[in-house]
Amino acid sequence: MTDQAWKALERRIAAEFGTKRTPLSGRNSGHGTESDTLSDRYYIEAKLRSKLPFWAEWQRARASAKRERKRPLLAFHKKGYPGTVVMLELEDFLEIERSGD
Repeated sequence: MTDQAWKALERRIAAEFGTKRTPLSGRNSGHGTESDTLSDRYYIEAKLRSKLPFWAEWQRARASAKRERKRPLLAFHKKGYPGTVVMLELEDFLEIERSGD
């Protein structure tokens, strides 16, 4: 995968959030953030990978949600970690964010 592919992903994700990609790999940019975007609201890391360890679980949840006409959402919790990480489609997240639901 080329530099251009991951940079293009960062630009696309930044645009979805109404912002721009942080130039020069975050911390070296002088913009005061290590995030991949210049969002004032979210610290966003965009990762482009050919293998995703959670992909099988996501595909199952997505198929089941489609049958039930619901939004798919996965909640990951690591033993000993105080929080839970939530994963959902970017389009669903943006729709929720924009509607205030």
